[in-house]
Amino acid sequence: GLLATTTTLPDGRILMSGGLDPSTGQPQTRCVLFDPATFECKELLMAVPRAGHVAAALKSGEVMLSGGFTTLDLSDLTFLFQGITTSVEIFDPATESFRAGKDLPEPKAFHSATTDSAGRVLVAGGLTLLPVVNVPFVSLFAWTYDGAKDRYGLPLLLNEGRLLQSGALLDDGTVLLVGGIDASGAP
Repeated sequence: GLLATTTTLPDGRILMSGGLDPSTGQPQTRCVLFDPATFECKELLMAVPRAGHVAAALKSGEVMLSGGFTTLDLSDLTFLFQGITTSVEIFDPATESFRAGKDLPEPKAFHSATTDSAGRVLVAGGLTLLPVVNVPFVSLFAWTYDGAKDRYGLPLLLNEGRLLQSGALLDDGTVLLVGGIDASGAP
């Protein structure tokens, strides 16, 4: 669906998570676990509704679902961005269940999450909110999440804030952030 994620699990199954509910236009908790070997779908529910979030495979085989919108209020633009969340959920394919993860250091939607060869996840850019005043802006920050220690490293400063970008792991272990748009709306 619109603003949902799709993640291939180590066993070949596919987790489709969140996105906008077509009947309400709001972020949803609904997920579908699809098994291409049997063509069976199983419906699952996250604890937090999400749309515009990202998913990253962890070294453990689990999936980290981070950020996104929990609500969208298109009737009042002053509240439109208030639904951006810091929450994280971890999906365990073995138990087909979700548990709470370590919250992001800042609210994020339309960001990227890229897993490196050591299993750490670079969570970068996206749309965020200025603390206290809750004004939306394009984030200049990235954090590395270590799933084994369940913690984030110190913030990293991007050369330029981006949202809707993609991250790609390069052979030398670095992450290339490419595409998306900057704070001015330019690609």
